[in-house]
Amino acid sequence: MKFILWYDHILKNFLLLIADPPGPATLVYEPRRVVKNGAVTLSCSVEDVGRPESTAFRWKRGNHIVPDVTSGNWSIELVTLESESNFTCYAVNEGGDGQPATTYIDVLAPPAFIERLPPYYGALINAQHISISCRVECSPRCSINWLKNGRPIDFRPGVPSRYIIKNTEMEAEPRSNDFESTHSVLIWNMTAWPGGQLDPIYDNVNYTCQSTGNSVGVGVKSTTFFGIEYPPDNLTVSNRVVNVIEGNVPEKVVCNAKAYPEASYHWKRETEPSSIVMKGNALILNYAIAKKDGGNYICEAYNRHGNNTIKTYVNVMYKPECDIFKSEVDGKVVLYCNAHANPSEVDFTWKIKNENESISENVEKKGLQSILTLETRVENFRTYLCYVNNSVGMLTIPCEVDVSGSTAWWRALEQEKMLILLAIIISAILMVLIICVVIIIVCRRKRHSNKCPNPSSTTDKSNLNSSPSDALLSPDNDKAFYENLPFHGLQKPPNAALHHKLNSHSTLDMQRPNLPHSLTNGRQISSLKKPKSQRSLKHSSSRDESLLLPSYLNTPPPPPYHNGSIVYADLALSRHRVKSLQSIPMYHMEYTAIKFHDVGKEIDV
Repeated sequence: MKFILWYDHILKNFLLLIADPPGPATLVYEPRRVVKNGAVTLSCSVEDVGRPESTAFRWKRGNHIVPDVTSGNWSIELVTLESESNFTCYAVNEGGDGQPATTYIDVLAPPAFIERLPPYYGALINAQHISISCRVECSPRCSINWLKNGRPIDFRPGVPSRYIIKNTEMEAEPRSNDFESTHSVLIWNMTAWPGGQLDPIYDNVNYTCQSTGNSVGVGVKSTTFFGIEYPPDNLTVSNRVVNVIEGNVPEKVVCNAKAYPEASYHWKRETEPSSIVMKGNALILNYAIAKKDGGNYICEAYNRHGNNTIKTYVNVMYKPECDIFKSEVDGKVVLYCNAHANPSEVDFTWKIKNENESISENVEKKGLQSILTLETRVENFRTYLCYVNNSVGMLTIPCEVDVSGSTAWWRALEQEKMLILLAIIISAILMVLIICVVIIIVCRRKRHSNKCPNPSSTTDKSNLNSSPSDALLSPDNDKAFYENLPFHGLQKPPNAALHHKLNSHSTLDMQRPNLPHSLTNGRQISSLKKPKSQRSLKHSSSRDESLLLPSYLNTPPPPPYHNGSIVYADLALSRHRVKSLQSIPMYHMEYTAIKFHDVGKEIDV
């Protein structure tokens, strides 16, 4: 009991009231069988409403106050696992809380799948670990059975079963709102299967997971189609070889394979394996095909377990093409005509240009090659034609080669021999040139070393008894000096003006005047030219073969003639000396120094 001071606005005075709390509450719920996913209504009431009268209620679920509900009725529209609990209610007023009422709601769950079987389950044909499973919740609990094609799986005692079943009882899971459940696993015992593997025909069946019912519901079942899967196998094509003439459109080729799941297809060229020509199982080349488009085309069938391939050959047929060349065998000209054709069964025909007749003699065929051997008596220029044909047609433009009748010897040589011959000739020419250059260099050096030194610097001027030629010539190079004279090698000097006749028992011993050094002008004087009239000599003969002197020595000297010329002398040497020449008066004249050589002997004149 509580006392409350109350102000009455109507009477405009304060009242002292006595407050009593509500009496004990009564709690009931409907329906009495609460089922998961159903609805339930809880009603809370009191007989003694207290003073003042109670109009408010407080609710608890388990130990938690529910602040949103303050009325005497609480409706739960969707019953879950959370609804399976203790509920408490009581009335309240200013006097305090009434006595609470508590009740427990037991929620039932009909059989329902937490984990269903998939509509399709595939297993590889040679798989060794295969299993499928299902999970059913039900409260009260229920059992699970397995069926194959609608019939319960046979587990006869003493007979090795192909299957093993494992069931597991599982508790409720409030977080996922799952009631207690049963988890069942169907396992394939592959050791009991023939060959230790599945059969792709007989083992494609339906498997069913089925539960029993309980007090609030009937059993449930889930079925899956169990398929035996395998990679593509047994590939076939509608045509392994497609024959098509160049320029035409080939026929369609269809590729098929046995596979599960069904195979996908695409086509590739064997020469370009990374490039896809066409997707799908049909090869459609809807264009005028060329020779380059021929060859193997690969159909590849694939699924998630692997792939497989098969080939079809596109055989592009075309008219022959040819090339021709000639060679020489055993002195005969041989013509070779090589063909390129599809089909390769070809015929050859040889003709001569501008002539109608075909050549049939000396012709030999070797597959795609025809050999024509020409007779050596053919001497005229000719053009030979080679025609080739097969089942597609004949070559429009024949191959031709020109054959000349007379061939130069160098043209008859093969190319390699010709190159070798040219190399030998060039090497010989180079060798000759090198030898010539070496000879020229040696001669120049030798000639340079044989040049006469300056008499003014090399000859003792006090030696007046020596000849000017002694200063001009090197004693070691007399033979070289002689060979370089203009008349060397001549039998008879042309226009000989001076002829000395010597006795066979005498030798020439001329007194040599001592020439001044100025007459040589510091250079070698080879000869002195005289007028033709003065070059004639008078000869006389006597028993002792005295020397006849020229007439110009007995006459007054002519005017000086300074043009250089060549004086030729014809000497006959003997072991005996001639008589000494008498002194000859010295006239105004020019002299030349001549050194003669005869087998190592020297005579100064």
